[in-house]
Amino acid sequence: FEVRASDVATGIVVLSRGSKAGIKEGEIFSVSRTGEHIAFVKVVRVWADYSGAEIVELLAGNSVQPRDLVQPVPAEKDSGKLDVKDKVPPPPPPPPAD
Repeated sequence: FEVRASDVATGIVVLSRGSKAGIKEGEIFSVSRTGEHIAFVKVVRVWADYSGAEIVELLAGNSVQPRDLVQPVPAEKDSGKLDVKDKVPPPPPPPPAD
């Protein structure tokens, strides 16, 4: 689905889906344009056919605009429980003792 409207001053965006589509307050979504991720938004208010969300992270030099694509964030990102062990290499071994 997509962004319907965006207010740069307040950081609030209107999303094109609401409670009829299963959108709930507190959900996190990724916003992208031309295939590139530009922001994360968090739903703060839900109506039947649309919802309001606040921009919680915006890549430098970007702004959320109408018709930007909105997609769900994987559950592990949404819950804040990303498993960083899979993404960060282990620390190097300690230096040899003299």
